[in-house]
Amino acid sequence: GVAPATAPPVPRVAVGIFGLAYRNLAATLPDLERHVFGVLDVALLQYDVFVHAMLVTSEPVGAPGGGAMLDAPAWVRAANGTVSTPLDPYSLVLLRPCVFEVEDQELARAAIERRQAALGKQMPDLWHDNYRSMRNYLVALHSLGRLADLVRAREASALGGLVYDAVLVLRADTVFLCPVDLPTRLPTILADEAAR
Repeated sequence: GVAPATAPPVPRVAVGIFGLAYRNLAATLPDLERHVFGVLDVALLQYDVFVHAMLVTSEPVGAPGGGAMLDAPAWVRAANGTVSTPLDPYSLVLLRPCVFEVEDQELARAAIERRQAALGKQMPDLWHDNYRSMRNYLVALHSLGRLADLVRAREASALGGLVYDAVLVLRADTVFLCPVDLPTRLPTILADEAAR
């Protein structure tokens, strides 16, 4: 007899979201749904959402007199005339993560600064803001690293083994203006053994 044909396995994607995952989520979630999750759904890809978020309960939106901070977006100024925007750390559940971790940004920053003190002060202050941007950059790298740890832990803990074919890393506070191209690039990624 002839063995029945089996369908190739459906690629599995880890969608990783890092940083201040709830900063502008009310404004960006519709675009994430349409241009990321909707695209993956239409392509019939299996995916799991992972979130590493830094806990910040309010965020300065503009320093008095301009300072070194960016002005708040118009929708924030219209909705909130104060100098800080209240943030809801629980809004990240709208992303439907299978695994998430919320870390206090100030505690993470203090630990990073202790570990990176020599590195941070040896580098020039490229943004000319008394290393504020450098500290934020290091916190973002820390969040990316923790996100990678969450994905690896999920793979290692799955019964029978679980391997993600691709990891799509995003910031939820970014507006997506067009669909992600992962479904069209996935065959190339899957064929690249060096990338595995």
